[in-house]
Amino acid sequence: MMTLVTVMLGAALTTGCVYQGGDVNPLERKFTWYSYLNGDDLRSHCAIGQPSTLRLVYNAIHTEQIRTYDITIPNDGSDALLQALVLGPPDLTKLGFDDFLAPWRGDKATTHLRKQDVVQLWSTLENSKAFDPAPVGLFLTSEKFFWLTAICRDGTFSYNAYVWPSDRFDAVQFSALLFAWDMTEIPVNTARRATSLDIYGEANPRRKTGSYYQLSIDENGLK
Repeated sequence: MMTLVTVMLGAALTTGCVYQGGDVNPLERKFTWYSYLNGDDLRSHCAIGQPSTLRLVYNAIHTEQIRTYDITIPNDGSDALLQALVLGPPDLTKLGFDDFLAPWRGDKATTHLRKQDVVQLWSTLENSKAFDPAPVGLFLTSEKFFWLTAICRDGTFSYNAYVWPSDRFDAVQFSALLFAWDMTEIPVNTARRATSLDIYGEANPRRKTGSYYQLSIDENGLK
């Protein structure tokens, strides 16, 4: 088992911590998480004539829930594909000799979106100002509730962030659509105030448990 872990860890490191797209195991996810959130793979393929691609991430306290939505919209008008992933506390009941990383893989579901669904999605993103300049200097920690959007549309890449509590977060319209299309059947962890005691089980934790991370927003992505 340790040999397999070493091989998987080596594979993650040889990618240079850059997310290349597609499904990854939990170890690779840990090393490529910033790249994934920054939409590096979407940026590298963003060009006129290519399908529109979107990555919408809802962080709802990292120790409790993270929801990701990757959407590919073909240019020929055929159904778009939404891939949902919900990450939460490890489910040790899934542990098995055939997949010892199963407790950390999360819950996945795929949904086909019709043309009218895509039109509605674009409208809610525009109304949520996802294509406006990002809030430069905004600092986020995974202990908070926030949305990140990385979007390639018609060869143009856009990035934005919405942190709770704020008017920007309250004005987000696309979340209701995504949650309605999410077939994982995992209840949404709605935004609320939480203390360190709520998150870590102690008022003054000596270390941040779970996959704690910090982000700083630049003009069109992460610093």
